[in-house]
Amino acid sequence: MSTPIIAELRHLPQVTGFTRFLAIEMAHRASIYGVARMSYSMMVYKTGVSQRTVIRHVHKLVALGVIRKYRVPRPGRNWEWNTYTFLIKYQKEPPAHLGSDNLAQIHPVMEERGKNFSLRTEITQLKRGLSFQTPGTDRYEESQREIQRLRALLGDPP
Repeated sequence: MSTPIIAELRHLPQVTGFTRFLAIEMAHRASIYGVARMSYSMMVYKTGVSQRTVIRHVHKLVALGVIRKYRVPRPGRNWEWNTYTFLIKYQKEPPAHLGSDNLAQIHPVMEERGKNFSLRTEITQLKRGLSFQTPGTDRYEESQREIQRLRALLGDPP
C-alpha cells in the first residue's frame, strides 16, 4: 500500500535528497492507514548511513509535518517501538492503472496461460475442498456441479 504515499512524497517540494529517500523507505513499511513501525537500526540498515543521520532526518520529517512520531510501549519489555504516521494527504485506494485488470499487460506470461489456466486452477481448488466436505450434503453437490460446469467450459470430458 506504499505506492500512493510514495507518489505524494515525490511531489512534495520541501522533502528533498536523503530526507525523501528515508521517507520513501519508511513508506515501504507503512500500512493502508499510513502507519509504519520501524526501528532506527532498521532505517540504518536500509539506508546505509549512521544512526545519528537517520535520527536527524526523522526529526526533519517531523518538523516538516510529513510524519508524526510516537513511541508505543512494548508489553512486558523495557523498551518501546517507534511508530510513525504519515500526515500527508494521499489516495487510500490504489490507482486504477495498478489494478489486477492490467496484470496481463504487465506480465505477458500470464496472458499466454490465459483463461484455461485459471479454470484448471479453480477446478483443482474445488477438488481439494471436496475432501473436507461430507458427500451428499448440499455444499458437496454444489461443488460437484461447479466442477462439471468448469470442465464443460474447458471442453474436458467429465
